[in-house]
Amino acid sequence: MSQVNFTIQAATLEDVPVMAKMWADAFKLDGNTQVKAQGGDGYDLEEIGNSEFKNYLASPKCRLIKAVNDTTGETMGWCCWGFRGFNEGEVPALPNPNNIERQQTSLEDVTEVQWKDEKARATDNVKDEEPVSIVGEEISKGEPEELEPAKRLAKLTNDDMARMMEILMPEGTKCMFIVSLTVSPVWQSRGVGSALLRWGTENADKAGVFAWVHSSDSAWRTYARGGFEVITTLDIDLDEYATGPPPSKELEGAEGKWGHYVFRWMKRLPLAAAPGTQ
Repeated sequence: MSQVNFTIQAATLEDVPVMAKMWADAFKLDGNTQVKAQGGDGYDLEEIGNSEFKNYLASPKCRLIKAVNDTTGETMGWCCWGFRGFNEGEVPALPNPNNIERQQTSLEDVTEVQWKDEKARATDNVKDEEPVSIVGEEISKGEPEELEPAKRLAKLTNDDMARMMEILMPEGTKCMFIVSLTVSPVWQSRGVGSALLRWGTENADKAGVFAWVHSSDSAWRTYARGGFEVITTLDIDLDEYATGPPPSKELEGAEGKWGHYVFRWMKRLPLAAAPGTQ
């Protein structure tokens, strides 16, 4: 089996256009993103990324990392970790290019059977009945009717984000969180996302803090494999916000509709440090 070595490195300003395009490409089959894109103002992730990722690089409370193919130099994926309540000097250093751990992934596609096995392992410790489930209608009550559907969906998800951030990390909280994690469609399901995730979770363990993530509908199993557990969900009926049918079969739910989209809020507690390491 052919293998590819890759390393986790610090991202730079020159990486921003590549990461922004990768972000947009990875979400072409994401229902929430594509329904929002039906709005009059559009929802161009590549344009948003080209602006926002520069802010990530400039922030002292963010660490933007990338997975790089050792042979070709190709960026295979990237992740931005955020730090809440960390004092200056406590935020971990970015990966040192002279002292980086090499990872390995297979060139061959993951088969459907392997992927089903991975999903089964990922859900072993996740309850079928998630602790709390919020339906989109509960948050959207009282929304101005004059807002176009895509903007109502954006307001719904933004309001839920503000609500949960206040719950998860109020003033005085010390924690880490995933701002965004994206793997190129070419390299998905090959361990790249897990390696980017592991950089952060290992640092969370060293700091003795919990980490959280607001997971898209398709990514939560990756986070579950990394030790994150679902604490609450937001269930959205996308057909209430769509102004047209799904543009492709891959985005269709039952009866050709958009169907439901579930955001999962997930949390990972730090692993206990080994004796003598603190």
